[in-house]
Amino acid sequence: MPNLKRLEIFSVDSGVTNLLPGCPALKELMIMEITEDNLQYMGVTIQSATITSLIIKNSTVHTSECYGKVYGVKINLPQLRYPQIQGCLTNEIISQLPASLAETDVSFKMNITTEEGCYYSECELYFIESLSNLKCLKFSSDKMHSENANFRLREFIRFDNLTKLDISADGVLVKKIIESADNLEVIILREVDVHLRDWLEPPKQVPRCLSSHLKKVRIDNFASTMPEFELLQYLIRNGRVLNKIEIISLTP
Repeated sequence: MPNLKRLEIFSVDSGVTNLLPGCPALKELMIMEITEDNLQYMGVTIQSATITSLIIKNSTVHTSECYGKVYGVKINLPQLRYPQIQGCLTNEIISQLPASLAETDVSFKMNITTEEGCYYSECELYFIESLSNLKCLKFSSDKMHSENANFRLREFIRFDNLTKLDISADGVLVKKIIESADNLEVIILREVDVHLRDWLEPPKQVPRCLSSHLKKVRIDNFASTMPEFELLQYLIRNGRVLNKIEIISLTP
């Protein structure tokens, strides 16, 4: 298939390793599902020198071992610029994505739920840090970032190129990204976490983007709670160049 530009695959098995070399013009690859059942103790390699867009709709793969050999998913896409990955990500998949990306849409889902919650792994946080050169980041996660957890974003990491942030995550992580993104112009908050109230308590410093660049804020799933109204008041009071606030109510 020498002229194929876009390929959609429902589920992945080892056959994809032999398929991709026959598509020398392929630019976009969509995989609907990667599961343990697909692999059946056989490794899968997603390798191409031309693919720039990769979409994985549902990933529940964990690296497995059989007879002393490790099996899983290997990604070798040096030209990848636009990944969209949803599902239960594993360190093995995340660590193979190239660090230099144009924009990304990533979803971290927790694999194990405990009473203490599920924190980001060291590899997941390193991957988030590798996105620091992006201009546009769409990110969702039901994991938690905590100053008291074993792993956290390093203080020197900056998101100075970031101009648009679309995020649904715990307030600690959201706050850290926004505070390190001085040129942020658009923020889309899919929900308001209670930890965002830390901004409201003096002597906390107002994020620089809010006083110099932030023009638009959108808040989804607005439930008319006190923390949400306090955040709105804070944005209006400190947003010197803010000219648009959109509020999407949780109920019609």
